[in-house]
Amino acid sequence: MLDMDSSESPTYGEQEGSAYNGHFGCTCYHPLFVFNQLGDLERCALRPGNVHSADGWRAVLEPVIVRYRGIVKRLYFRGDAAFRQPRDLRGPRSRGRRLHDPVAGQQCLAAQDRLPAEAPGRPTAA
Repeated sequence: MLDMDSSESPTYGEQEGSAYNGHFGCTCYHPLFVFNQLGDLERCALRPGNVHSADGWRAVLEPVIVRYRGIVKRLYFRGDAAFRQPRDLRGPRSRGRRLHDPVAGQQCLAAQDRLPAEAPGRPTAA
């Protein structure tokens, strides 16, 4: 299971890349995180404060999926409300499968059905 979430990192002064975010009401960075089922950080991206919560999700998630390919049989992805737009999560092999996560009480997406077989420019796991 992979969890993706964005966060707010307030900044003070004029730090490069920080921007005002109306939702949080402050100048900040808006980093994006991917955690595994144990809560360990798999990958992250530092983004300007004025981007949408799901902005750039594919570039952060794809390398993690490539790393797990061939290691696990099924890999599930869960994101917060910003990642629930079906048009944003649709991949070339989209089957519309949704799985229920009884622990969090949320729907999960089968990540292997949502992303291409390889991330561009990255080797696949053997």
